[in-house]
Amino acid sequence: MDPVSARMALQLGVSLVRNRGTRYLVVGLLLLTLATNVLLIFSPWMLTAQMTAAQRAQQLSTADAGSCGGAADTIETDNASAGSMSTEQVANARTIWQVAQRMGTGDRGAVVGIATALQESTLRNLDHGDRDSVGLFQQRAGWGSAAVRMNPAKSSELFYAALKKVKGWRDLPVTVAAQRVQISAFPTAYAKHEKPATGLVALFRSKAPAGSPEAAAAMGSAMCGDADAAQCPPTGMAMEAGLTPDALRVLRCLRSGWSPLSSFGGIGDRPSNVDRDHQEGRAIDAMIPDYQSPAGRRLGQRIADWVVTNHARLGVRYVIWNAKIWNVQREKEGWRSCGAGGSCYSGPDDTAAHRDHVHVSVFGNQAAVDPTGPTGPIVRPVDRYTLTARFGQCSSHWANCHTGLDFAASTGTPVRAIMGGTVVWTKWGGAYGNLTKIQHANGIQSWYAHQVSRTVEVGDVVTAGQVIGRVGATGNVTGPHLHLEVRTKGTPVDPDRWLSAHGVSA
Repeated sequence: MDPVSARMALQLGVSLVRNRGTRYLVVGLLLLTLATNVLLIFSPWMLTAQMTAAQRAQQLSTADAGSCGGAADTIETDNASAGSMSTEQVANARTIWQVAQRMGTGDRGAVVGIATALQESTLRNLDHGDRDSVGLFQQRAGWGSAAVRMNPAKSSELFYAALKKVKGWRDLPVTVAAQRVQISAFPTAYAKHEKPATGLVALFRSKAPAGSPEAAAAMGSAMCGDADAAQCPPTGMAMEAGLTPDALRVLRCLRSGWSPLSSFGGIGDRPSNVDRDHQEGRAIDAMIPDYQSPAGRRLGQRIADWVVTNHARLGVRYVIWNAKIWNVQREKEGWRSCGAGGSCYSGPDDTAAHRDHVHVSVFGNQAAVDPTGPTGPIVRPVDRYTLTARFGQCSSHWANCHTGLDFAASTGTPVRAIMGGTVVWTKWGGAYGNLTKIQHANGIQSWYAHQVSRTVEVGDVVTAGQVIGRVGATGNVTGPHLHLEVRTKGTPVDPDRWLSAHGVSA
């Protein structure tokens, strides 16, 4: 470029730079160029990370089907599952399960052992640890030689020999039983491994090949609840969809344990029933083949008796068979004859009288919870009702937004305790009318307002389902109903969501 042209170009450049709009344009182009270069450099890494995360999420979603999430007070659960473990880890878990069976601790013991090993070593046979700890259970030298502690089967035998010396270990929570053996500095750390341990036990019990669809289904069959809850393989029946966990247990265990059974009733409309268990996935009907024959009647009775015997492990509330009823709230009375009306019927209609099928109603998700314990099962407070005002609604009816759930029912309808506890208040409560408060475990209180009458006193210990009063229209009301509140450590929570989280549909 000649000198004259160069000077002209320089002057033009200076003039452009002095122009504010041009300066912004130049800076913008520079930033765009820089961003493009960064994207070109890092985009392969970002894509890989996104694909890995997506694959991991899909793997966990498939492998850990049947998650127990949703309840506000559920314990933390690790994402460990057979689908996310190595061949070594699954093999070590299987060894623990086999030793548990051989030493007579059963599946309950297997859950304790596997949960312990998940916490101590992530189910890896480590040759190192804290001080002289080694092996699946990170046992120290006092347990035996290094060779014994590094042998998965022999170290499992040491663990179960110690577990069997723990008094009442079968009745203890998994984390407590494990802690009694391990004496860890973190005594509650085993709790979060109970769900994956239960899933692994269900997998081994199913005898499904590792990595097969059947194995994934078996892992999914490990439902929520205590490790003592019944675990049976999936049926493959479409009717499983929508059932509560306890109803699912009943269906699966009846189908796998009683080969003559092939027809079941589950979710469906039963407008004549006194409750909505079938509509809400909390009931199973096992149809008895050739029910009019002596063999058919014997089969039905054996099935009904088995369900009653295992009611705690299945989460059963009541059973009806052959015009007789068994109820967990009246367990000591045994089988009772039905009457001429209602769901427990003894007339000539074989279906209405439950002569052609065994009817099983469940709590929802309470399997293996001791019904005589401090909390026990959880039930609805009213049997027949219409939901009106819900939690959080705001209107001129209340000084603040609604703090409970309203069950509209006829005056005099029984009001039941939603779970076991101790009555701490039962008197006039101003806008609440006749009010009863029950204190439960874990800082939970339930309130029952607007009753026409109260049938309990302060200090009374009540059980789930016990009648504590009658629906009324006392206090600030527009008609007869029960106002139910659930409070955790003094703070009102949505009763509908709280009940649903515990397997009970309002």
